[in-house]
Amino acid sequence: MRCIVVDAEKRTIEEMDIKGVNESLTPFYEVIGCDIVEFVNIDRNITMIIDECCKLKDFSGGFKFFGVDDLVITGRAVFLGMNNKGKFTALKEHIKTFHFIIDWVEKEKVPEPEFKIYSW
Repeated sequence: MRCIVVDAEKRTIEEMDIKGVNESLTPFYEVIGCDIVEFVNIDRNITMIIDECCKLKDFSGGFKFFGVDDLVITGRAVFLGMNNKGKFTALKEHIKTFHFIIDWVEKEKVPEPEFKIYSW
């Protein structure tokens, strides 16, 4: 399935065809290089899949969306479409769009992860 992969370490944005995304999470683990994924709904039925623990690992920088300073992602992220039934679909946006909306962030500007403790 057509997707966009953003790699904050290499500072690359590329198109990729990932198979089996609606059958298993394994393709995401392999592409992202993690054990736990997190799904973030972006906009216009676009979902970003990232490493749940990305800021807890060693990283050399990150990326954010142009004009959005409070969400910085480290590691790799996969962008896919999603339909109304919660199934992944091929991404319709062109790779050039991602080149316009992604800003690279230096390591020292990546905010520390926030931890919240809830008591019951």
